[in-house]
Amino acid sequence: MLADPRPVRDRVPLMVGGNGTRVLRFAAQHADVVSVTGLGRTLVDGHRHEVDWSPSGLGSIVEIVRSAAEASGCRPQIEALVQHVEVTDDAPAAAARLTAHLPGAYMDDLLNAPFVWIGTREEIKEKIHEHRTSLGIERYMVRAPAITQVCDILAVATP
Repeated sequence: MLADPRPVRDRVPLMVGGNGTRVLRFAAQHADVVSVTGLGRTLVDGHRHEVDWSPSGLGSIVEIVRSAAEASGCRPQIEALVQHVEVTDDAPAAAARLTAHLPGAYMDDLLNAPFVWIGTREEIKEKIHEHRTSLGIERYMVRAPAITQVCDILAVATP
């Protein structure tokens, strides 16, 4: 027996993700969730991206979203795509190793960017709170291989 189909909502929430100025403005004006990747243009190899995870780079991304949203009267949530998760007692060493694989990345930026969670569980939780307060990031998307670590960090059951 089939149940009668029922709409989940009157309107399906829209998430738009990216990092370019035009897509961020569009997302801020039309989407319920703006997902920022932190990745710049694709490099010549077709796989890697240059990043700018500096405080000024992150501030610029957030300001683009906020000003476009304000101009259109919208209030989307900001979501960050977490590119790497590593629980460690030596966050600087882990960040230093990772910078070799991320063109444009600097160790201090990696340790503070919402796109990379490196540190002890407590340090990562503190960073998540800090990103909410300072950047307005209310949501995170993590890649499948990191799910177990993320569940452990947040003390939730693994799906």
